[in-house]
Amino acid sequence: MRRELKRLRISLGCVLRDIGRKVAGNVELERTFARLFGLIERLLAQKPKDKNKVYALHAPEVVCFSKGKARAPFDSVAR
Repeated sequence: MRRELKRLRISLGCVLRDIGRKVAGNVELERTFARLFGLIERLLAQKPKDKNKVYALHAPEVVCFSKGKARAPFDSVAR
């Protein structure tokens, strides 16, 4: 699992840098991609024990909370 996550992070970083190079200099595109670049950089920098993790790029307000039940101890819900 760790190997696959590392591979995905490397690929995402390459795509982010490539798009960043192509967008550089165009103010309108930089403004359009600013929010997405911020989320992706936060996603690439987060560690397993960090607070305020990004669980979904399409809905960054999704949070994970403990339910306290044995059959479903965690849940990710947009609140």
